[in-house]
Amino acid sequence: MIRRPPRSTPKPSSAASDVYKRQVIIQHNDIELTESADYAGIGIRVFINKALGFASVNDLSKTKIEETIERAISLARKSPPDDYNKLPEPVKIQKIENLYDEKVKNFSAKDAINYAIKMVETAKSFDKRVVIDRGIFNMQEEWRGVCNSLGISEAEPITGFSYVIWGMAVDKDEVSSMDGESGGAHFIEDINVEEPALNFAKSVIGALGAKKARSFRGQVILTPDAVDELVVHPLVFSVNALNVQRGASVFRDKLGKKVGAENLEIIDDATLEKGLRTRSFDREGVPSSRIEIIKSGELKSFLYNTYSAHKDNTRSTGHASGGTRNVPGISATNIIISSGDKSKDDLIKEVKEGVLVKRFSGFPNSVTGEFSGIVKCGYYIRNGELTPLIGTMIKGNIYELLFKISGISKERKQVNSALLPYIRFEDVSIVSE
Repeated sequence: MIRRPPRSTPKPSSAASDVYKRQVIIQHNDIELTESADYAGIGIRVFINKALGFASVNDLSKTKIEETIERAISLARKSPPDDYNKLPEPVKIQKIENLYDEKVKNFSAKDAINYAIKMVETAKSFDKRVVIDRGIFNMQEEWRGVCNSLGISEAEPITGFSYVIWGMAVDKDEVSSMDGESGGAHFIEDINVEEPALNFAKSVIGALGAKKARSFRGQVILTPDAVDELVVHPLVFSVNALNVQRGASVFRDKLGKKVGAENLEIIDDATLEKGLRTRSFDREGVPSSRIEIIKSGELKSFLYNTYSAHKDNTRSTGHASGGTRNVPGISATNIIISSGDKSKDDLIKEVKEGVLVKRFSGFPNSVTGEFSGIVKCGYYIRNGELTPLIGTMIKGNIYELLFKISGISKERKQVNSALLPYIRFEDVSIVSE
């Protein structure tokens, strides 16, 4: 309830969430501690004469919510108008099933610890030289809801389990590159901590005995983990409509034009079955959707929330994101890069001289696309044969390399919430000291 009538009619919108987390932390080969946290909050947006006011609170008592509404109204009255401020109209939402596991109510701290122990034991039993530096097993139960004065009123519960393991291999005086693996699921029955733990152990053991190569220009194969770091992150930045409108995206004038090789196809699917970021509606209550971003190398769409869509005179793609403490931003959900027609082994066998990159240590510039960083857990490839690699860098421009794709694997791997293949690029600068 608003105690005094506003001078002009406000258009309010609210987003609420109630999150319960249970987390087990692994440090130095052992269980370090367990943590539990419970957070509830609500964010209130108010538009008055196209001016925005926003306030949030983590106390859901009636008094505190009323105070938060008052604060949002006060801020809106003091803010400059923006013609693109707008609330989304209600649209029928098809609720997505299989996002909430009722069994989570009986999921105990002991259960979480047992999964963490299983992750440690799986990695350590593969080879005694495996050293786990850190790891996490996390359970999250969330209730999220959105409503606005135009009639949107949606809510849904979501459960999620995520797990990560990081470390290296140590053999006497030799220490391998650091590496890590992760996994996740919505349902307890789909939890599989053994697979990432085993893949992690194999990777760091395989990195022992690494040697330097030489400096040259050649082929580079990125594993799905490296694709996530070097391709997905900059690309998601550049198709974010807010970045496009700010002039920060290299794709700002590229809609409908080629931005990569003919075999490059990328979608974002917020409705993906068992997708880790699947949800029925976005931060503003707009229905989730499957969006083609790049098809046959051509840029098909940007990702929009309501504000950015209004600015471009189009419709939101359902990608409003963020928590209750901030106004809606934009983010991707489940990024999927289409698979190719060759196995990853065939991609490797065809390389006369190049490098396989498991992980990339560096920060590609999402605005320019420039990158330069160290190859971690990588391999030198000579006539299709692999040798563990150390002391080697790769550098270039990822937006230019999208045109130099010479192969995409049939196999794909889930990396965080993305489903990604191996990708081979031509003519990459490789520097080995």
